[in-house]
Amino acid sequence: MKALLMIVLVFVTSPAFSQVTVGGLMDLEFRMAGSDAKPYINQTPSPKPTIFFPNARVFVDAVISDEWSVLAVLQSDYYGSKSPHPLFLSLAQVTWMPFESDFALHAGRIVIPVGITSERFLSSENPLRHLPMNHEWGMRVDKKWGLITGPRNYAVAPGLTFVYNRMYTHGISAQGTVANAVDYHIAVATSAPSGFNESGEYSIPAVMGRIAYQPVVWMRLGGSFGHGAYMRKDPMNDPVLSDADRESLTQTLIGGDITLDYRYARISYEFLQSDWKVVAIDRTVVPNTASNTWTYPAQSHMVEGKIDAPFQPGLYAAFRYDRISVSKYAYALGTLQRLEFGVGKKLNQSVTAKATYTKGWNEVPDLKDDVFGVQLSVGF
Repeated sequence: MKALLMIVLVFVTSPAFSQVTVGGLMDLEFRMAGSDAKPYINQTPSPKPTIFFPNARVFVDAVISDEWSVLAVLQSDYYGSKSPHPLFLSLAQVTWMPFESDFALHAGRIVIPVGITSERFLSSENPLRHLPMNHEWGMRVDKKWGLITGPRNYAVAPGLTFVYNRMYTHGISAQGTVANAVDYHIAVATSAPSGFNESGEYSIPAVMGRIAYQPVVWMRLGGSFGHGAYMRKDPMNDPVLSDADRESLTQTLIGGDITLDYRYARISYEFLQSDWKVVAIDRTVVPNTASNTWTYPAQSHMVEGKIDAPFQPGLYAAFRYDRISVSKYAYALGTLQRLEFGVGKKLNQSVTAKATYTKGWNEVPDLKDDVFGVQLSVGF
């Protein structure tokens, strides 16, 4: 709270800022979950009935001039933890809009512009409680351990996501619209879409982006890409891997999506293909050794639907089916699947209530990680 007050005070008292807007978004949830529910498995702090705030954000938007503005987002969440993290800056970017158009340049801590979820990852934009599985842990590639073989220990090595699920990175991005039909958002960042580094660790930056095309009013087509290094320097991999070795271990991601809207219904499908260059570090010998480099490929399929009730404004039903599979290596063949469905009601312009049930099918043996939850999403 002190950090927020200091930021607001600086913005308000500085004559350079002609307009400062402060708002926020807070989620209150009640959850009942299966016995295997854990922060690293399904972002649930406890298998017991729990009332908590999974996410809280405060937005500070300061307009300097017609061309310049600053956006800061203070956030607290339960990311991989049984207790909330202190407030931190999840976004802190300077925006320059030099033309009388939609073109903008962002620099600083920016949104990762990859995948359909980058357009609706806030709870107020998400019809369900969870984000898709491609934004949650589960891969057998870890940014500290490399390739994970044998039994899983999610608390030690949760594995990577296709796209880092806090949805921010450090870098510079360009965003805009062409001919009122094509939207683009391209970024140069410090690490690959699946990994996050506080500062640059590599001599070659990562590149990523998303392009969306709307040929007709009821159809939207999208494409995403990303390439960059993901391994972080850590006692788990140092000195087995040199800086050059870590820089050569990269993620290459491509994807496509389609969204169809017809009257009260919307359905989306997204496919992502992610190939990680990996090594397996052998910790059973002294000194530790690393295997040769090879590719670990994984595919993500996501289908999401939402239908509004014509007889009750603001009421809707929604579902999402996720499937993540790996096409090689016997120790990594466990297909991950999840189905989430539920109902929601927009109570007013700022408050949305949701009730959903989530069932997952995981690596053998199946984890008991089903979740029933009720969420109240409040904007202010």
